[in-house]
Amino acid sequence: MKDEMMEYYDSVSSSFEEAYFADTIYCEELKSSMLKDLKMIENVLGRVKEGSLLDLGCGTGYWANFYCNSADIDVTGVDLSENMGELFRRSVSGANFIREDIFRFLESFDYKYDYILISFVLSHYDIEDAISILRSAKKRLNPGGHIFITDSSWSPEREQVSRKQFYKRSLSGSVKKLYRTKVELDKIVHDADIEADEAYFGAAFFNYVLR
Repeated sequence: MKDEMMEYYDSVSSSFEEAYFADTIYCEELKSSMLKDLKMIENVLGRVKEGSLLDLGCGTGYWANFYCNSADIDVTGVDLSENMGELFRRSVSGANFIREDIFRFLESFDYKYDYILISFVLSHYDIEDAISILRSAKKRLNPGGHIFITDSSWSPEREQVSRKQFYKRSLSGSVKKLYRTKVELDKIVHDADIEADEAYFGAAFFNYVLR
């Protein structure tokens, strides 16, 4: 799955953000929910003030910029796709990019961070791997630090226009996408032995602040 995921994201990198938002707003009801959910997610941005942020599965850097906003943050992005890494370097000023599998990175690197961002990553993995990612990420947090997980949610609105699990495919590769309910996500967080400071679960997106 790892190679196929890398090939998929390499192949769609140049149009990824445009395609992603096109996929997300395929019906007016979900579009309205998406805009509402983004507003709710903005409420946690004040937590990111200064220090270091690790963006796991960083993609183009869209979410790193979203969370860092105008804060003075030292950003490191990790992604297996070199094409995504190029976009990340251009998008996030002064950021460091490491091309690596996130599991291998979490196991091999000893650095610790004030914030760890896991955006639209867990939905590519099964429950056991999602728990493993969160457990390993917690070990990379500085005291008082936070993990932010943002992803697509499974809701009645989304159920009108999508399947709960499916594969996105390109000419070069494919990637699994699995939407989760709040009950499923809460269990993953619980089983990873992480506490949630805040938990917002909307019709389009969810956002959890963990410590």
